[in-house]
Amino acid sequence: MNDRLLHKWDVDLNEARKIQERLSKHLVLEPYTLGKCMVAGIDVSFRKSTQEASAAIAVMSYPQLRIIEISIARMKMTFPYIPGYLAFREAPAILEAWAKLKTKPNLLVFDGQGLAHPRRFGLACHLGVIFDLPAIGCAKSHLYGDFVEPAQEKGAYSHIIDPAKQDKIGAAVRTRNNVSCVYISPGNHMDIESAVRTIFSLTHRYRLPEPIRYAHKYSGKGWEE
Repeated sequence: MNDRLLHKWDVDLNEARKIQERLSKHLVLEPYTLGKCMVAGIDVSFRKSTQEASAAIAVMSYPQLRIIEISIARMKMTFPYIPGYLAFREAPAILEAWAKLKTKPNLLVFDGQGLAHPRRFGLACHLGVIFDLPAIGCAKSHLYGDFVEPAQEKGAYSHIIDPAKQDKIGAAVRTRNNVSCVYISPGNHMDIESAVRTIFSLTHRYRLPEPIRYAHKYSGKGWEE
């Protein structure tokens, strides 16, 4: 982890934007080749009644995709839900779960956006830069950018285009036949094509890649007493 890039999370929107702009200068977009490694799926669930977040990190071996370790952290949220600022809401709980891990991963896959973000610095970029690791954003819903709906067959995808600069920032990806897309974009030490290939390698029988699927499952267990 790059400790010198850590910062306060309970800030106002103006400061949050400045932090995103400052840290985005450390973002590295480059080809990535998936090999034998430990990959972490990272997801956060919320309980509105108590304003708490439950973060789960599911570390799996690749290529076996066998669970090695699960870390869960539950804590009070201090930042409201505002599209484009998800890191400030979710990161404190993720960092708490990270601190408990005994097995540190080599690759991070976030349930959230990466480069496909209004300021090109979604959750996967933000924490990818802080952890200084290859990272991918794999979101279940579309946040930003224009794309043409890809074909319904597994393996189809189309690029997400930044409407402001008219360049590629991610991809809408069909991981199963006739299911909704997932929205893939680089987080750090990754480019778009590498991110798409990696997600296909991590996805088997379900719409979501296995690390995210397990992280989603276990984030809900944070509410079990």
